[in-house]
Amino acid sequence: MKQEKQSQRNSWNALKKARHFLVGYSCLRQLSFGYLDMAWHSIETPLDESLDVKRYEDNAWRKAMVLPDAPDNCIMSTSFGTYFSLEVIPPDIMAISGRRC
Repeated sequence: MKQEKQSQRNSWNALKKARHFLVGYSCLRQLSFGYLDMAWHSIETPLDESLDVKRYEDNAWRKAMVLPDAPDNCIMSTSFGTYFSLEVIPPDIMAISGRRC
């Protein structure tokens, strides 16, 4: 019985120590989404069809980057459904990039 309680106490202590695991990364990830969203919503002129969407994204969220860049064929903007359902960004990001993650 005493050994079982000690095991439970050890498990509880391990959970308490891990409660902040990846919290900082998660916060920066959310900030990067905000930076990217604001970059798209602050465009004031029509997009050029030669726009490199991956480079545009990387520049938008560079301030919150803690891990290496995603592969070149992976862009995040196509994951935001609001861009396509509301058609707020002409022309279509996917049409420009031809890529989706």
